[in-house]
Amino acid sequence: MNKTIEYFKTLSSIPRESKNEGAVANYLVSFAKQHNLPVVKDKFNNVLIKKINKGREPVILQSHTDMVCVKEQDYNFNFATMPLKLVEEGGYLYAYKTSLGADNGIGVAMILSLLADENDYSIEALFTTDEEVTMTGAINFDYSSLISNKLISLDGFSSKQLINGCASICDSTINFNPKYEKTNEDGYTITVSGLKGGHSGADIDKNVGNAINILTEILLNLKDVELNTLKGGNQFNFIPNYATATITASNFEKTISPLIAKFKSEFSNIKIEFQETKVTKVLTKTFSYNFLNLLNSIKTGVIVKNENGGILLSQNLSCVNLEEGLIKISNRANSTKVEDEQILFLKTLAETSGFEYKIFDRQVGLTPSKNSKLTTQLCEINKQINNEELEVTTKHISVEGAIFKQMKSNLDVVIVSPDIYDVHSTKERVYLPSVNKTYNLLENFLKVQ
Repeated sequence: MNKTIEYFKTLSSIPRESKNEGAVANYLVSFAKQHNLPVVKDKFNNVLIKKINKGREPVILQSHTDMVCVKEQDYNFNFATMPLKLVEEGGYLYAYKTSLGADNGIGVAMILSLLADENDYSIEALFTTDEEVTMTGAINFDYSSLISNKLISLDGFSSKQLINGCASICDSTINFNPKYEKTNEDGYTITVSGLKGGHSGADIDKNVGNAINILTEILLNLKDVELNTLKGGNQFNFIPNYATATITASNFEKTISPLIAKFKSEFSNIKIEFQETKVTKVLTKTFSYNFLNLLNSIKTGVIVKNENGGILLSQNLSCVNLEEGLIKISNRANSTKVEDEQILFLKTLAETSGFEYKIFDRQVGLTPSKNSKLTTQLCEINKQINNEELEVTTKHISVEGAIFKQMKSNLDVVIVSPDIYDVHSTKERVYLPSVNKTYNLLENFLKVQ
């Protein structure tokens, strides 16, 4: 485990936000050359390192190098230039006031440890890019360069689970042109903060609260609202924990108090603060009201369930920037029909307001492989070494495994991982004993190939 954590610390010193993986790709190439291993880096910064032993069947071990970059609002931090500040406490590893990037950096670090190991494993180590945005790395990788038909991805969140299926995803935008009128009025800036945030797939059913949805509801309950600014969220796959708006309104302070009390009773850590400010431009009352109602129609959470209570469709209102004329929405689905219906709903909603709806990215889900030998082997080994059953499950997340299977149909694809909590948030942390547990599972699997 110590070796894995050392590699992860090195990765955490290298900028690796999605679309900025060049430096980490160069580090992986340098690692391969240092260990005399064949390596190829493509123009998408995907890196393939091979450690092939002719006496063993090769296995593909895969992780993505990019990370979701979020920070606390009061923290002056630049992900493009600054190393993460790692903190180890109580058996957990986390980053000071930022996301940790254990999704999927801890997987990258485990693969590097196995490649550096003196044992004669047979590994095709695939490191892909841009997983957290449009998965361009996985989409454009040359799969003909792979020998094995077994792929173990380390892009999961629980050491007790083996994931063999996932939801599809559709990220979309609504664009519009806000038209302001000049004014000179006393107004208010309202800020919603303190929420937990989280992964827009794994945490979508946990009622962590969406700051944009909450702020929208507050504004709709005020009187005579005219919007100056409304901004919150950033990335498609993060449930926003911060949003702010500057407005004019009548009877503001009398109306706001019961609204604050309502949301504080539902979310213990929420902060709803306001201060007086001068407003020099606003959108009309009619536009403001219609815009807020449009936002209010884009709910975050589980939208449709199946007959057994499972998730068929979820949605995350992930970003709004009024001045830039931008709304971002992320949908995940376990039914193409339901996903198509939601896309039509959002398109109609946008166009009714005179706005433009666009699909930013859409990826297929992963259907579990029938009679997966890889699943059987890993479950048997885990029971032997950890004395527990792996839960074989389909998760409401979206993973590159679906693309791998689409591009190379004979692949047997599964996902295992250590325990990572509050992914895509500043509370993200990895449970260190579980890193050793997952590493031992991979190590024992490779020994019998």
